[in-house]
Amino acid sequence: GRGQDEDHTLARFLKARQWDIKKAFKMYKDTAAWRAEFGTQELRADGFDFPEVEEVQECYPTYYHKTDKFGRPVYIEELGACQVDKLLKCTDMDRMLKWHIAEWEKLTAWRYHCCSTKEKRKIFTSTTIVDLKGLALKNFNKVTRNFVSTIAKVDQDNYPEHLGTMFIINAPFIFTTIWAFVKPLLDKRTTAKIHVLGTKYLLGTGLAAVGLPDERLAVERGGQAGHGARRQGHADVAADGGGVPDLPRGDERLGRPAKQRCDAGAPGGVGGMREQLRDRARRGDAEPGSGV
Repeated sequence: GRGQDEDHTLARFLKARQWDIKKAFKMYKDTAAWRAEFGTQELRADGFDFPEVEEVQECYPTYYHKTDKFGRPVYIEELGACQVDKLLKCTDMDRMLKWHIAEWEKLTAWRYHCCSTKEKRKIFTSTTIVDLKGLALKNFNKVTRNFVSTIAKVDQDNYPEHLGTMFIINAPFIFTTIWAFVKPLLDKRTTAKIHVLGTKYLLGTGLAAVGLPDERLAVERGGQAGHGARRQGHADVAADGGGVPDLPRGDERLGRPAKQRCDAGAPGGVGGMREQLRDRARRGDAEPGSGV
């Protein structure tokens, strides 16, 4: 849609390919083709019918809780609490993938819009906390590894440069084994944004020093911002002092904020590169505004 074909959207593809226009264009075109094949526009407009979501959340808790001090939404994944055997009894990996993509579309279509409205400036990256408390190596089986590989490829190929920062907390000793598998799946730009903080993530150069002070952290993480959504039983915890504002309805849900120029820090800025990408599209190479 039109709202997605903005300077900052194209800048993400350019940044992901180190400002190489030819490579960025190929990535952009491949993503447009993938979106058409996967049906992301339908997921974006209608959502994904996932009646087993509550059961899934019990086995694999994931949710958003407030924002960091930069106004970015904070996504929390309690990977250590994941119970793979129980998860596979209430759903399957194909449906998990569709749910994952549907959540991406929610993030890009209206969660960023809500945060941007609250901050009165463009927000287009997020902060992620992966909590490994309770992680067991037995849960990192072949099914899990295949799913992680699929998710990593889908995210990097089609949703580039959305990650602001990722914090991995409560990492046990066995994490080194898992990280040895996961790290090669990620590009260098992504791994540079990942910080492993162990169990002492509230001290010194921990979360507070990089944008997540106690007043924005849930009680479960040692903060003062109430209970996380897992305890609250819903996907967002909106409150003063860092909460996501009320979600808009109707057409506003798709988020059409005023266009703002992205300072890309590259010669010519994004505008010139955007025009080059669109020129190629007009020549029949791709269709701009394809919902990327």
